[in-house]
Amino acid sequence: MTAFGRFVGCAQAAGALVVQPRMGMSRPARMREGLLATRNAAATTVGTITLDSYTRTGELAAARRAIAEGVDLNGYPIACYEPEVTRSVLHPVADGDFPVQVRHGAARPERIFQALLAAGLDATEGGPVSYCLPYSRTPCARR
Repeated sequence: MTAFGRFVGCAQAAGALVVQPRMGMSRPARMREGLLATRNAAATTVGTITLDSYTRTGELAAARRAIAEGVDLNGYPIACYEPEVTRSVLHPVADGDFPVQVRHGAARPERIFQALLAAGLDATEGGPVSYCLPYSRTPCARR
């Protein structure tokens, strides 16, 4: 996969506007469909996997329970799926012409980073201080 930043930089240098819809579906098949639709849009696009609120707040047991019960979440619980599952969502959708970024908004994103790296992704948005400070109740000393 091409680095997300490199793709956006090349598009900017060519004068192209990059479109990045925010989306995250809890079921892998639906997430894949969303990424495919974005990739096939008549625009220069990049993919987004927005994570669910349980994963963002580190409540992975609740996310796993929701998955087991067939409950739709408000995003993709990347840290609850085996890396092979997320890789199957991405392959062959994500490549040099269509990089994918994970959006999380987590104050403590360690498990998220582990999961996205294991799935072969290299781009994330939503750091502990720059993105979360206005929203998180986690003190900066604990981030």
